[in-house]
Amino acid sequence: MDKIDYIKIGLISPAQRDHMMKVEKTLVKNEFCNNEQLQEILGVKSPRLVQLAIRKLNECYGQSNHISPGHKHCLQHREKNLAFPESSYFDNSDKELLNDVLKLAAVFDGSIPLRSILNIYKPKVKELDGILNKFTSVMDVQLKGHEAKLIADLYKAIDSKIVVSFLYPQLEALYAPHKGTNRIYVSPYFLGRYNNKWFLIGAVTNLPRKQETRYPWSVFPLQRILKENKENMNVIFTDDGYKSIDIDRIKRYYKNVLGFYVPAKRNEPFKEKLESLNIRLRLNDNIIHFLEENPIHSSQKIDKENHLLEINVVENPSLYKVLLSFGNDIEVLEPEHIRTEIHKRIAETLKLYK
Repeated sequence: MDKIDYIKIGLISPAQRDHMMKVEKTLVKNEFCNNEQLQEILGVKSPRLVQLAIRKLNECYGQSNHISPGHKHCLQHREKNLAFPESSYFDNSDKELLNDVLKLAAVFDGSIPLRSILNIYKPKVKELDGILNKFTSVMDVQLKGHEAKLIADLYKAIDSKIVVSFLYPQLEALYAPHKGTNRIYVSPYFLGRYNNKWFLIGAVTNLPRKQETRYPWSVFPLQRILKENKENMNVIFTDDGYKSIDIDRIKRYYKNVLGFYVPAKRNEPFKEKLESLNIRLRLNDNIIHFLEENPIHSSQKIDKENHLLEINVVENPSLYKVLLSFGNDIEVLEPEHIRTEIHKRIAETLKLYK
């Protein structure tokens, strides 16, 4: 069977392609359509222009599809072998959905949970669902229902620049008391993923920070939000008081950070540019291949011949957790204070087993 000649379609004038696309789309939605109906859809008075569009479509179809001639027209295959499948399958709401999917990459850091989020949006088009089944079977990050709903809500809030509100009692230790409430209002900026966990980065708008910290944003683990709001999973939206920020500023800040927890010391003042350390590690044979496939950080460089690894990262709690997680497969060579701290933590762990 001949395939559709998409090259020929691309060479046709824009005005003629527009007529062809409208004719095909109409015949996909309607089993039969007459000349007068197609003339109205094309906005023309001459039936000759309708016949020309049909003839051009049949030339492009070859033997893969066919529009019957005469006064009443019918498309042989209405669900496949189309010259303009994108316009025939997707209406305006579907196009808005696809536009949202494309914008996800600009909001999420790491893997995008397409399947889980699109299940919230409930796409109507079966063909789109089929494409996603194929795509997400090898790429998607699956989420539980409540987490997917929360991420979908937060994504829409980020995209629309609206404030979200939820319960978060833990902020009592970080913020000055304000109106005796645990419900906070957050301008959401960014959804990030680290160590298989999702985090929201945003600015709290209704609780003043303590003077000694003055951080322009906060980090909220989604699992903590879910835990504190388990009685009511609905996020409250409001368009009042959204505080904008340059997202690239946040991304630059975390460029050399493992995870999202900084600073390393409690109540340390905010610094726009974090100081990163060049950390050198000695590797055992059995861990080199694993680290090649699962880098500790994007700055990672491995010297296989000398069994060495270097990373350039900010000192924070996540760094120590990662280094300790490898046990005796890695040895911190420098800086000296990181090596000393690792030694101290290992010694404290050994005390538990004496």
